Amino acid sequence: MEKVLGFMKKEAVLCVALLLALLSSCIVPPDWGYGEYIDVRTLAILFCLMCVMAGLQKIGVFEWIARGLLGKVKSARSLVLVLMLLSFFSNTLSFVRVGAFAVSHAAMMEVVLMLAGFEGGSGNWIVIILGNVFVCAMEGLIVGIQVLRLQYYELFSRYYKGTGREFVPYEMKKAN
Repeated sequence: MEKVLGFMKKEAVLCVALLLALLSSCIVPPDWGYGEYIDVRTLAILFCLMCVMAGLQKIGVFEWIARGLLGKVKSARSLVLVLMLLSFFSNTLSFVRVGAFAVSHAAMMEVVLMLAGFEGGSGNWIVIILGNVFVCAMEGLIVGIQVLRLQYYELFSRYYKGTGREFVPYEMKKAN
């Protein structure tokens, strides 16, 4: 019994996943249609990726990279600089999704121009003006959602400790 409890403590995520899978199979009885839900191509790609990562780890590529990185730095300050620059460049690449905003802007404006009848020459200027207002509002909404996501999930999660102290906003006292 102690071995089972030790395994459950060590592999808590696996045990919870198995428990939830059994529970869901009791709620919705399994049938042959479940086989169609499994995307074998994606699972094969993930398995191959795990094999490549395990192989790279086994031959010591990650350790070699870490030693090379640590060998080039002379102090803790330079290590922090290297790690911050690495984070900076990887986050910069992550923001390629901003290019998707430009593509969505072009697509929405193309729709507005088609609705206004400008693909054949002259068109309706009122539709252009209202379409521009609509596109600006939609882009403002998209950017607002992106900003909230960045603040709440990426920025605030770095500093939030959850210690239970009440938030007291800063107030400036008026000078007499």
